[in-house]
Order: sequence, then structure tokens, then C-alpha cells
Amino acid sequence: MARVLRTGICNTDLELLRGYYPYKDILGHEFVGVFEKGSEQLINKRVVGEINAVCGYCRFCRSGKTTHCGNFTLLGICQPQ
Repeated sequence: MARVLRTGICNTDLELLRGYYPYKDILGHEFVGVFEKGSEQLINKRVVGEINAVCGYCRFCRSGKTTHCGNFTLLGICQPQ
């Protein structure tokens, strides 16, 4: 588990606020933090947010091409329901 230290906004956030996409949730995928709980190798290590949450199981993820994952979700920008 990581503790968030700093957050920010990006141009995507600003465009969403201007109506670029029908988004009605909390924005936020720009952050940095430090691990406080978990594997000993990670404790006190700095981490940054990644907007794409990939599945880890599809052929692209298994071959290390996670930017092509067809099952990804977005952190801080969700699909409208």
C-alpha cells in the first residue's frame, strides 16, 4: 500500500472538464507516493501512478507489450455507465 505524497492535473483532466468526453466521476491519475505496506523490497520506495491498468493475462501482456492490452481499464478516467 502506498501513501500519496503529491497529486497533479494534466491537460486530459482540463479537456474533460470542458466537455471533451461524457465523464462524470472524480478525475485523477497524476500522483506520486511512497510504499508503506507490502513486500519488504518496496517499503519506502517512491512510486508514480500509471493511467493504464492492464490485465496481465492476455497475449500482449504475457509478451511484455502491455500498451496493447485489450482488457485494460483507466485509472481516474472511467467509461460512462
